[in-house]
Amino acid sequence: MRSMVHSAQAADRIRRAIARGQKVDLADASLLSDADRLRLSEDLLKLRKPLTAEQKKAIIEAHEIGLAEGRGFGSYTTADLAAKARILRKAGLDQEQVRLLMETGITGAFGHNQRILAEKMLGQAMVKGRNQIPAAQAEGRKFYLQHVKGIKGSVFTPDERGFDELMNANNLGLSSREAVDAFRSNMLRDPKKVPDELRAGYSSVNRYIDEQVKIRKTSDSATQQMIDYRVYRAKELRMRFLTEYLESKYANKYGEVDLSRVDIREIRFRDEVHAELEATRMKMQKLGIPTETDVNLEPVRR
Repeated sequence: MRSMVHSAQAADRIRRAIARGQKVDLADASLLSDADRLRLSEDLLKLRKPLTAEQKKAIIEAHEIGLAEGRGFGSYTTADLAAKARILRKAGLDQEQVRLLMETGITGAFGHNQRILAEKMLGQAMVKGRNQIPAAQAEGRKFYLQHVKGIKGSVFTPDERGFDELMNANNLGLSSREAVDAFRSNMLRDPKKVPDELRAGYSSVNRYIDEQVKIRKTSDSATQQMIDYRVYRAKELRMRFLTEYLESKYANKYGEVDLSRVDIREIRFRDEVHAELEATRMKMQKLGIPTETDVNLEPVRR
């Protein structure tokens, strides 16, 4: 469920790399939506006419090879690569075209099996049955929990891609508290300035919400439903960032909030943000979408 904004940004970076004769960052190839993947394929191959329906289908099928089993860049088998090439050749692409598509990562991705499955499950649940949303979240949570504390490395890197993963994790099963735990464990640029870092996290989530609201205005009804869910989850995360920012800013030497130092204006602002979150929670509950107060997720301890 990567946002269209991040897919478009990744596509632009890939185009610039290709234009400069540089190697494409495979992390960008993994961020592409199917639509951007196909547009880039046409740009890369410099075709005299658009891809046929059969060729478009083949590119997406080749991209999905191995992903359901958790394989991807760095872990594809020889059989996976042969299958990708075979599918593309069968659709009428020549050997050089197949080489370009595969070497630039257009027909691949990093293999995060549980996350990909969770994304598909959540998309289906939003359309076919919202009672299935918890099952999708549980699947995504299995993947992201091992990254919260950096087990086997972490996808929560202190950059744009790490933030994209943080928002995905917040959508796909982590509670807002767990998502901020992931931020504090992996994404702090300066651990000595925790309040400032948390405030920056709050601002980033605010910008994400604004981006999603703009995208919603030109989206179809199915996409709007998904965006509404993303915005709700982002508001949960924004509230958690703001709460932990205030707690860390006004903490005394015992780690408790020193009420004598609290700026009343910030408390009033927090109450306004909380009221907005409560209104959005009620809207989601009326639509049959589980909210964070409806589920019992075991917190990750710091």
